[in-house]
Amino acid sequence: MVLKVYDHNESVCCQKVRFALDEKGVPHERLLVDFSTGEQFSAWFRAINPKSVVPVLIDDGHIITESSVINEYIDEAFDGPPLMPDEPLARARKRYWSRQIDHLHMPHIATISFAIAFRHSLLSAMQTEASRQQYLAQLRDPMSAYMQREIFDQGIDAPIFTDAIIEFDRLLTDMEENLQNSPWLAGDQFSLADIDVAPYIWRLNTLQLSAMWAQRPAVTDWCNRVWGRDSWQRTVVSQHLPEWIDNMRDHGIAAQAAVIDIIAKHQD
Repeated sequence: MVLKVYDHNESVCCQKVRFALDEKGVPHERLLVDFSTGEQFSAWFRAINPKSVVPVLIDDGHIITESSVINEYIDEAFDGPPLMPDEPLARARKRYWSRQIDHLHMPHIATISFAIAFRHSLLSAMQTEASRQQYLAQLRDPMSAYMQREIFDQGIDAPIFTDAIIEFDRLLTDMEENLQNSPWLAGDQFSLADIDVAPYIWRLNTLQLSAMWAQRPAVTDWCNRVWGRDSWQRTVVSQHLPEWIDNMRDHGIAAQAAVIDIIAKHQD
């Protein structure tokens, strides 16, 4: 039975799953969920994942959710190059990075993306307060609903946007210190740690915020090596949706000065 993945081209969580599948060489069928029509909120998709989020992996009828869990399953269940480090300490380091992404930086990248770019397209489509409230009512995650409500009203001036930028600046500092001592995040071996983190830094890059690591040479080198992999080019770069990329680029350029100011004030 063919492995199935419910997917969206521009979801950072989906990107890391596609990246892992390609690195392992696992055949699979992509089933795209159309965010532009709100398909993630449909009854049929909620029957698959009540949280209304992608990715979802289905293997022989078994439903697996949460992108980092999916990636560990992919590594354990299928042949191909191992993506978990061999040594216990390196495996612990891998789990450290994945946990940071899942529990801290996933909400923050959503905040940054929504405040800079996605807010504008949603406001254009939902021009009344009633339509925005109807949209927010569909969100199953209370924190996501709170974030989007704040951003709808305040954009990049919202305090939660400032907090998100500061937390990503801290992540990049942590990465720089780590990568000065090893070529990859978990040690000497390219692993799921790198796969899980890469789409989040790429999203900042897509939002024209690469200045955040311009003075961090180890992070810059890591980015070049990860994003230069053929698997990354196949599963992320070649899959971009032009209208999404244009939106993130154009609004990202407009937000650059505000982001730099936030970081400068925090570092002072």
